[in-house]
Amino acid sequence: MADIYELTIALDLRDGLSEAEIAELRVHLDQDEFHGAAWKVGGALTSALLSRDGGWALTARQEVHPDDFDRVGELLAWLAARAEGRHTRFDGSVRVGWIRFYEEDLPTPLVVRDGGVEWPS
Repeated sequence: MADIYELTIALDLRDGLSEAEIAELRVHLDQDEFHGAAWKVGGALTSALLSRDGGWALTARQEVHPDDFDRVGELLAWLAARAEGRHTRFDGSVRVGWIRFYEEDLPTPLVVRDGGVEWPS
């Protein structure tokens, strides 16, 4: 049995990211290990960061192990701080995407609250 989760990020980032920040994001998103056939969740692993009027569109679908939640959580908290306001919920948290244990049928919304990710238990 593997403890693998499907992580889907769908987020619009506001304009004003520096060239260095965009370059750093591209380093994280363009790695070969993040593209191709998924190991456990089925389908394809992919990521894209596209410039659009007034900001950036980010979409990624990856497999993640709970041992990597801290590292991935740092990136998600960074992204949430740069997200457009429409991702902010009534309680101040930011919806950054969804997460699903590979054996489950339905994903759970993934939110960042007070600078930390609320991971499933």
